[in-house]
Amino acid sequence: MEFIVNANDENKREIEILGLRCTSGECELDAVPDIPIEDEERFWCDPLAWPDEKVPEDGDSPEIEAGWNMILDCDTAIMELVAINGRLTF
Repeated sequence: MEFIVNANDENKREIEILGLRCTSGECELDAVPDIPIEDEERFWCDPLAWPDEKVPEDGDSPEIEAGWNMILDCDTAIMELVAINGRLTF
């Protein structure tokens, strides 16, 4: 897995990436369905790409759901957490 982060804000120089893996048989994480990534692309700034038809705002915790093929096509709000269970390309 490889992560490359480039930020425009000099005051925001930290990012936390937390990888979770259940190895003990008792896992606190919700299971992520093993489904293929959709062929169609979703665009972050398109409200119709989101279940509630609303682009995430400051403080939100959006989820890229299993199977989604999301393209980050704009500057985003400052989010609490982004859960990536599908594909997020930026």
